Amino acid sequence: MPALLDGKGQPADAAEQRDLADLCQNCKRRYAAAARFYAAAFAAQPRLAEDLHTHDRYQAACAAALASAGKGEDAGGLDDPARGRLRRQALDWLRADLDAWTQVVEKGPPPARAQVQRTLTSWQNDADLASLRDQDTLAKRTEGERQACRKLWADVDALLKRNQQKAGKP
Repeated sequence: MPALLDGKGQPADAAEQRDLADLCQNCKRRYAAAARFYAAAFAAQPRLAEDLHTHDRYQAACAAALASAGKGEDAGGLDDPARGRLRRQALDWLRADLDAWTQVVEKGPPPARAQVQRTLTSWQNDADLASLRDQDTLAKRTEGERQACRKLWADVDALLKRNQQKAGKP
């Protein structure tokens, strides 16, 4: 593991990269490394990111958001540009998941709407994403970043409302 974290070794395949990301995130509190392994796994095997049931892309976004906020064992050495890239990556992953959940609302079976509601509501409350949502934290970001974050959360709200309307709830 130390060699892999230092970039001196390579995981065998996308599945191993994903497993390393999970280990880094959930056991080692190495969020920057987790985000890096997730990105490599998704590049090697895009279907890993696209599977909404595993929540891999969402977990990757959480890891990137935490690292960008200076959390974890490996975030201390990140400079501002690296943190900015991690925030953008987190937003990109969340946006991709939101687009996929939109398709579930629009084209999926009615029972899937309950999962959409649970998932997006959890996004709104997940402490891992606070750095992308908290107004005091956003005030320290560029106007472009603030707008991107606000747009994401407005779109989450809109999809939750659309989901409720399709389910026949006010």
